Amino acid sequence: MGQLFAVVACHLLSCRREQVLNNTRRHSMITTFKAAAKATAMTAILLVGLSTSAFAQSPGGFGMGHRGGKGGLPPIPDLTQDQKAKIADLKATAMQQAAPIHEQIVVIRKAIRVLWTADSLDRATIASKQAELDVLVVKMKGIWTEFFLQLHDVLTPAQRTWLAQHGPGKFGHPGDAGAEQQYPGAP
Repeated sequence: MGQLFAVVACHLLSCRREQVLNNTRRHSMITTFKAAAKATAMTAILLVGLSTSAFAQSPGGFGMGHRGGKGGLPPIPDLTQDQKAKIADLKATAMQQAAPIHEQIVVIRKAIRVLWTADSLDRATIASKQAELDVLVVKMKGIWTEFFLQLHDVLTPAQRTWLAQHGPGKFGHPGDAGAEQQYPGAP
């Protein structure tokens, strides 16, 4: 009977030891799974954050300042409904004229980036593409200069003064926004 008791006790201890080992393995697997899940979640959050900030940044627009797709003109105070309609028409016309030029500028800039990555630079082609780009940029500036000239006639003197102080590029100079902060006293 003593031997039977010893066999049963040994069997029970063996089963208990197996159970402890299984629990330890299971705990180790759960801990590993939790760590992997946390790492995956943190990676996902990081990727979402980075992609969101990348999409939020403006690709370098065209026209009136391109404030992240919100349009370039700040809200000019005291506009009448007639002024709002005229400005909307002027802007739509300028955007329509500028859109195909903008598309060409994007294509040429991409081509120039590709040329710069070549092992052997083709100076003549780069210079040619840059000259094409310069011509298009001048055309684009001409469209928006015309817009601002026409906008001038729509606004009252007080609104023009306000826009000169708060507008994109300080009214009529779309590329010079913030120049007076960089160069105080400059004309």
